Amino acid sequence: MKVRHARWIPVSVWIAGAALLALGAWLCATADYETGVPVIAAGAAGSAYALLQWRLPYFVLTDTQMVLPLQLGPYRRTGIGGPDRLAVEGDRVVVIAAGNRRVPLPVWRHLAHPADWAELAARLPRRGGPDPRDREPGRWS
Repeated sequence: MKVRHARWIPVSVWIAGAALLALGAWLCATADYETGVPVIAAGAAGSAYALLQWRLPYFVLTDTQMVLPLQLGPYRRTGIGGPDRLAVEGDRVVVIAAGNRRVPLPVWRHLAHPADWAELAARLPRRGGPDPRDREPGRWS
């Protein structure tokens, strides 16, 4: 299942990028070229990142893993083992591992698209989780 970013995030980043582009253009026109170009580059990078946030999902949940496409580092992929279960607790998705140990995943409700989070919450129980042996193949794809 793909969960998109909340739309306020890429819009906010794009507004900041556009403001930096405008400031950089103004600096190039009024001050000097060497001052404006780095600001234009930062604005272009911010606008490009906003476009990525708009196009790519916030996270993708499958039967075996959760992937954050725009994340770098060890939290980019989180494996979900066979006996592990998923549940929504508060504003987070947690993995319920052996011994009822809860491991929160690095995703938050306020950063997710509301309709996508509602669909995810409807598929996952609020506490605990379904027996993994009852999981339908391809349920999360």
